[in-house]
Amino acid sequence: KKLWNSYAFWAAVGIGIGIVFRLVPLFMNRAFWLDEASIALNIRFRTFAELFQPLDYEQTMPIPLLLLIKLLTGVLGTAEYVFRFPALLAGVALLFAIWFSFSELFGRAQAFIAVLFAAFWQPLIYYSSEVKQYEVDALITVFLLWMGLRVLRDSSRNYVSPAFIVIGVIAILVSQPSVFILAGFGAALVFDLRFRQSNQFRLSVASAGALWLGLFIFLFYFSYKETSNSAFMRLFWADYFIDPKSPLFLSQVKEFLHTLCGTYYFRYMRMPIVLPLFALGLYGIFRSEGWRTFIVAFLPFCLLFVAAFLREYPFSTRLYLFAVPLTIWIFSSSIVTFGEFFSKTWQAVVFIAVGLALVLNLAMFSFEKSMAAPLRETARQTVAYIQKIDENAPVYLAFGRYRTWAYYTGNWKDPQGIKKNLDMVESCETCDRIVKRGRQTDIIGNPPEKMPLDEWAKHE
Repeated sequence: KKLWNSYAFWAAVGIGIGIVFRLVPLFMNRAFWLDEASIALNIRFRTFAELFQPLDYEQTMPIPLLLLIKLLTGVLGTAEYVFRFPALLAGVALLFAIWFSFSELFGRAQAFIAVLFAAFWQPLIYYSSEVKQYEVDALITVFLLWMGLRVLRDSSRNYVSPAFIVIGVIAILVSQPSVFILAGFGAALVFDLRFRQSNQFRLSVASAGALWLGLFIFLFYFSYKETSNSAFMRLFWADYFIDPKSPLFLSQVKEFLHTLCGTYYFRYMRMPIVLPLFALGLYGIFRSEGWRTFIVAFLPFCLLFVAAFLREYPFSTRLYLFAVPLTIWIFSSSIVTFGEFFSKTWQAVVFIAVGLALVLNLAMFSFEKSMAAPLRETARQTVAYIQKIDENAPVYLAFGRYRTWAYYTGNWKDPQGIKKNLDMVESCETCDRIVKRGRQTDIIGNPPEKMPLDEWAKHE
């Protein structure tokens, strides 16, 4: 009976269900979609040393994660499962990290709700089985909250904990957007009473901030700048910035708020309900923890808005995944705070009712997505079908991107041959429109002179 009534027991149940939800899309073993194939191509084409250079095909990924995946594929092979394993590991670790960190920081009741949110938050489920860094971003945010809030609460020290400074360095190395979280902590430390009273504390905060900022700037110019400033990426993300001169400005702000609150993942709840709960959660954090912790919770979202306004960081679900632990923290705070408006007799009832209403909405949405998960790419399935019919027959394909086809049809005994064809396609506006494939040879070219491409494609 004691176990049955334990938050730890039900949190373990929630973690177990969350793991199952993450394993389902992994075991579907869908083919790589464009971005995944692009990362996989970079890893398979390059040596360990070459992965320190900016990636090809408009891609970025933290170097430590690239090296880890390269190591895993060298030992375990190049199946999709192997490429996706680090994301799965981060997704599972995230659930445990939220339980242990939130239990220590906010109590087991709030940690239990937070675990359920994380277990059923659909983007956290999906990106646990994708060859991208977004799940790692979310995990890093939890560790920063765990370490950083302990530093803020420990008023006995006149310096920033060296362990937290090291965690901040690791965070920047493996998670690009962690700089938003660290900026929140930097601002909170400036508002700390010790910052006004102690030269040692000011020097410690300034040193930590300079180290983190300097490392981020170095990595940006060394590894990320080329992709960030590319014309293609600017055009691709054009609709995900906030432009006050645009006639769609109000719609852009609305979309930003939807992304901020995650309203799309609550099955039967929308902005008029979710946004007030979000605001209530921020109020609860301010009331129970004070200004410094409120800054940690809210400032990253303000900085994200500014970055989107300056066209430096688009408001996309996957690029905001790092902030989801903050959102979960705020919603779990809102449920606890809402319950406190009632008498002690009713607090537990309200806590359970409101918590389950939100969690069940998330769970229903995620369950529907899991049962009808779309295949974003079918290159591998197409190749299997072609080979089943007649693997030597010439095949003409009309499509917009060549990378997934090259990945699944290329002769990996000659990776440089695959890369040569890819480079040809990437540098040619029409080469990737028509590809003739026969007897394991790609013939990539333009139509005859003076013959329009569309005419040639129709004729062929």
